[in-house]
Amino acid sequence: MWWLWACGVSEKSSSTISDEEFYDESNWENGADEATSELDAEDIIEFAWWSVLSDLHLEDGVLNKDKSTAELVVFSADYLPVCSVVFQFEEALRTEPSFEEGYLWWRVLLREASIDMQSNLCTHTEHLPHILHLGVGSLHVESLAVWNDVVWGEVSPPEREDAMSSYISLDNGDNVWVYGVAKSVNTIDTAGVNIMYLRPAYFFPFDHFEEN
Repeated sequence: MWWLWACGVSEKSSSTISDEEFYDESNWENGADEATSELDAEDIIEFAWWSVLSDLHLEDGVLNKDKSTAELVVFSADYLPVCSVVFQFEEALRTEPSFEEGYLWWRVLLREASIDMQSNLCTHTEHLPHILHLGVGSLHVESLAVWNDVVWGEVSPPEREDAMSSYISLDNGDNVWVYGVAKSVNTIDTAGVNIMYLRPAYFFPFDHFEEN
């Protein structure tokens, strides 16, 4: 049994901030979660939301674990980015999608990438997921609903006729979520090298993950 939802557990999507604001880390909140002499207890920033940006590198249809990454970005209750963690893939098992929209689907075990790949690293990551099911599939209506909210950064946005949806599961794949838009540099069945960019438009609450 599976449920296909948009990650609408957050009423706001990533359009809360512009591309320039998101990628300018001088606008990021202080990620400290303990009171210091400079930071009063009432000013401590709560980690409220997170999202995931993933770059999937494929070689002849096989996921390259060393080159592929998933960056989990943490947000405050006000939807401001606080810190992030870049993960590489310790394991990546390709499985058959359990939902009819699915094209490519993996179960990935995350490992924190080296410090030279990090920027504004979160110091406490115990509440972030370390196992994900994620992949791409046909363009879902929920992705179209938030098309203009997706932050692409330096990646050129896809044309709608070429775009796919980003899909994710936080359990064993029983509950599948549409969480954004995906772009493939080449067609997904291309032999040789290909890169797929999965970009979010919705946020996950921390308490949702903890409940699961």
